[in-house]
Amino acid sequence: KPNKPELFWSGVLPKRYPKLEWEYTGDFSFWINGKNPDFVSKKYKLVIEYNGGYFHQDDIPGQREAIFAEWGWKTFIIREIEMTNMEKLYKRLDEFCVKINYTKFHDKLVNSEK
Repeated sequence: KPNKPELFWSGVLPKRYPKLEWEYTGDFSFWINGKNPDFVSKKYKLVIEYNGGYFHQDDIPGQREAIFAEWGWKTFIIREIEMTNMEKLYKRLDEFCVKINYTKFHDKLVNSEK
């Protein structure tokens, strides 16, 4: 069952980036190399993880990103503390969802329209 922040992002991601086809998978419905990401865009191999301060305080920075990268997935981590400045967080998220993956995303759109 998603927590409140995951519910929030479940609403935001599909509205803000509808063509990326974000899915909530934190319900253990999808696994990558033994790890269960919170949100995935299977079409573009993108992961978004929400890390609350309590449960993720002992996480090793970069570890999950590296695990997902082994399987070709790009990862964006949202830390609970970052939600105090949503403007800055949205800017980073936009860069991840649009700029970093633009070529891959654009090529798939162009090819699907032919």
